[in-house]
Amino acid sequence: LESVIMELRQLEYFIAVAEEENFTRAAERVHISQSGISAQVRQLERDLGATLIDRSGRTASLTTAGTAALEHARLVLAAVQLVRRAVDEVNGLIRGRIVVGMVTGCTVTPLFDALTAFHLAHPGVEITLTEDNSDRLTERVRTGTMDLALIGASDTTSQGPDVLPIVSERPGFRSKSGVAGAERPILTSRGGDETCFGRKSVGTRSG
Repeated sequence: LESVIMELRQLEYFIAVAEEENFTRAAERVHISQSGISAQVRQLERDLGATLIDRSGRTASLTTAGTAALEHARLVLAAVQLVRRAVDEVNGLIRGRIVVGMVTGCTVTPLFDALTAFHLAHPGVEITLTEDNSDRLTERVRTGTMDLALIGASDTTSQGPDVLPIVSERPGFRSKSGVAGAERPILTSRGGDETCFGRKSVGTRSG
C-alpha cells in the first residue's frame, strides 16, 4: 500500500511540474522541497523506463513520452478522487473547502465559534479565512471566489437578497470632562451593521 501511495504522489508531482514548467514553482504548489520533487519525478521516470521531463532548457518541458503520460496521470488521479468521494458519501463524510472573509480587525466572537463548531462537525472540510475591506470582500463573494463574508454596511437592503444582519450597532458617544470643564465627545461605537453576506447556496468546494 505504501508503494501505491508513493506512486500516486509521484504522479501528482509530475503533473505539477508539467503544468508549472518549473520545478521550483511545482515544489511550492505541492508543499515539498525542490530537491524532493525532483527526486520523486526521477524515480517515476526510472519506474516507467522513460524520460518525462526535458531539463536541458530554461523551463521544464515535456518530452514525447511525458506528453503521452500526462493525460493518463490526470485520469488516474481523477479516478482516485472519485473513489474517495464515493466512500465519503457512504460514510457520510463531507469533504471540500470553504473560503470565509471578514473585515480587518473583526471581533465578532460568534463567527469564530460557528467556524470552530463547523470544523469539529466536518473535519474533512478545509476552512480558509482571509481579511480585507468590505468592498473587496463583497466583490469576491459576487464573483464566486469566496463563499461567505462578514462585512460592515450602513444599509443592508442595498447589498442584495443574500445578506443577513448579524450585529447592529447604533452611533453613540459618551462625554468626558476635559480642561476647564469642557465636554469632549469620545466615540465608542460606529454606525452601521456587521453583516453576513454570502451566496444563497453555499456548498463545499471539492479538492
